[in-house]
Amino acid sequence: MRIEKYPVTTIQIEGKDRVKWLQGMVTNDVKETIDKRSVECFVVDVKGKVLAHGWMFEARESLIFVTLGADQSERLLSHWDRYIIREDVVLTDVSSNWNWQFIARVDILATLHAAFDQNVSEILPGMLLMLNEPNDESDFRIAITNDIIGIEYWLIGDCKSSETDTDAITSTVMASNESTSSFHASRIKHLLPLIGIDFDNKNLPQELDRDSKAISFKKGCYLGQETIARLDALGQVQKKLVRLRIERGSDSVTDPMVGEKLFIADKETGWITSLSKETSDKWIAIGYVRRSALAIGSKLTANGFDATVVSQF
Repeated sequence: MRIEKYPVTTIQIEGKDRVKWLQGMVTNDVKETIDKRSVECFVVDVKGKVLAHGWMFEARESLIFVTLGADQSERLLSHWDRYIIREDVVLTDVSSNWNWQFIARVDILATLHAAFDQNVSEILPGMLLMLNEPNDESDFRIAITNDIIGIEYWLIGDCKSSETDTDAITSTVMASNESTSSFHASRIKHLLPLIGIDFDNKNLPQELDRDSKAISFKKGCYLGQETIARLDALGQVQKKLVRLRIERGSDSVTDPMVGEKLFIADKETGWITSLSKETSDKWIAIGYVRRSALAIGSKLTANGFDATVVSQF
């Protein structure tokens, strides 16, 4: 599954202080990248509001932060640069050097068998895999195995070290790539939010319901931690992103829309942020609902539609 219409921003963090510095800039534990792991995290401002969501890993003595969504580099670099005082840290937008795509796990098993002595079954979510053995000047390919859109897909990155085209590297998987609509259906199923669609800088990390994957409550201090820790101590946010199953009502003749408001009785309780059609009368969606409707099985209504909060599709 290749991301063809939803682009990616990739930032490189270099310098001898990169790990210590980035540890103070993101919500998860950067030190885990040292053990060949990819780490999901949020970038937040001083008030704990989300600026970006993505994954970080270490490659060639640099840290890489990759986030789904274009044109984030200027905003991220500007935000991060103000917190570099005397640290040996260099930030670079390397988006043009990387080609990212989701590929079905089964489609790259043969490559893994050829590249590794270990049994493929031992490869767990969270591992960072080098799919070739690059030197400092060669192109290389990595796999992020976090269950971003389920364990059946991995996020594959092809890095070009020069101006050479990466088409030759990725052409063997193009034929089996699924459509962009399938990508959105998969990410909705796995509750993967996208910036500009499901969240922006008005949201708190806990509202996106990825605490167990993207937030460490044991690491040291970081920017915005006070707000996030306080919310964790209180154990609640006022609204949260949830999975929704939507069905057409008997009197409805139109399809539901992104932004559609959700109600319990006549009280507005939430809204839809992303939709994917399953049948002519059924949709899967993600959207925000208020605390009163967070329980699995909660019943809501929209304009001619019935919505149910579900744990999975």
